[in-house]
Amino acid sequence: MRTTGRSTWLEGARVFIADDEVLIAFDLEATFQGVGAQVIGPWFTLPEAMASAERDHIDVAVLDFRLGTDTTEPVARLLVERQIPFLFYSGQRLPELLSRHGHMLVEKPAMNDRLVEAVARLLNRP
Repeated sequence: MRTTGRSTWLEGARVFIADDEVLIAFDLEATFQGVGAQVIGPWFTLPEAMASAERDHIDVAVLDFRLGTDTTEPVARLLVERQIPFLFYSGQRLPELLSRHGHMLVEKPAMNDRLVEAVARLLNRP
């Protein structure tokens, strides 16, 4: 991961992570903590992701499109209602419904610095 000079790039940001691939989820957690973010999750199932998305203070979210056999569409709708920016980090093709609303997609696999940069853009951080 390239974070030279950016170790506090996301200082204080509360980044929600939902991904059912455990190794990827923990890698994302370490990546965002490494640039100063506080991680909410990671969540591996739709029920735990929904519960957190309803109750927790979240600044930005990174969602895999699939959590097991479920999709994160209900989480995405809730984040839209709460006006929380998010991106999808997935190898899945997004349904037209969600991609039409202009939500960012970072395709798996991607370098961690690309994800950090995408989240920083969502938060309007230089």
